[in-house]
Amino acid sequence: MGVWYVVGLFGNFLELVSVGDRVKEAQQEVSQLEKRNEDLKQQVNLYEGEEMDETLIREELGLVKPGEKVVMIDDSLLDKVEAESKKSEKMVDDFPVWRKWLALVWY
Repeated sequence: MGVWYVVGLFGNFLELVSVGDRVKEAQQEVSQLEKRNEDLKQQVNLYEGEEMDETLIREELGLVKPGEKVVMIDDSLLDKVEAESKKSEKMVDDFPVWRKWLALVWY
């Protein structure tokens, strides 16, 4: 009879440990969800401001204030500039340190 009592207590102990682990996991999940909720509240506050309204109107509708000029840049030109930039960065990375310093000081 004493053996069954010990086995029962051990089973209860294991169940208690398991429940404790699940509680910790749930607390971590709640913490993550609270942080996510706070981030979303900050985004809502950002979008509710007048400055964001103006930005959205300008971007979505293409409206400008009097005296402003709109400049449109072709995506292919941006891609070309980005490719050239990466190419020159790679070239500079191949330079020895003294050459990088020289380029920084004199160019």
